[in-house]
Amino acid sequence: MNTRTACLLFALTLLPAAARCQLVDEFKPPSQTCCLVSAAQRLADQLQDWNQLSRYQADNERLKALQAVPGRVVFLGDSITDGWRLANSFPDKP
Repeated sequence: MNTRTACLLFALTLLPAAARCQLVDEFKPPSQTCCLVSAAQRLADQLQDWNQLSRYQADNERLKALQAVPGRVVFLGDSITDGWRLANSFPDKP
């Protein structure tokens, strides 16, 4: 069998399979059976707030509702400050 005949046989064998392929218009995705959709949404949300500006939004809103306290100190920092248990280091301080 020469190469041309082999290619023709190969194409004729695949043609019926190609005719049965699912078209994009007919695609029906399977129902959600896992957590991929929520995981993708969480990742998309993280990308929208990549610098985590909303990380302390609830705390900021809570502090806005409180009256100003003389002597209150606000700490700005990085992950070290974030993990610091301020109540242990500064008991009785707002």
